[in-house]
Amino acid sequence: MPGTDAPPPRVAGRRYTTPITCCVDGLAHDVTDEDAAAGQRSGVYQAVCGYRVVAAALAAPVGRSCAACTAMTAATQPTTGRARRGRHRCPG
Repeated sequence: MPGTDAPPPRVAGRRYTTPITCCVDGLAHDVTDEDAAAGQRSGVYQAVCGYRVVAAALAAPVGRSCAACTAMTAATQPTTGRARRGRHRCPG
């Protein structure tokens, strides 16, 4: 049933997500590229937090971010490694 909570998916490695606003709760949930492709025909997408998102009009502004999606997405992003330096040369 759309808009109901489901168990959160397993987290494995870096995932690329797109925010999709749900017309049921008005929040912008993060949806992986794979889940976005899978839900294209039905308009119902599985968010990283486990919520089934019924997509609002994609031309509408993005809603407020889902706190659970934000936390889960942040938890899967790498936190180690050297910061990338800019390509501009310093004068002198």
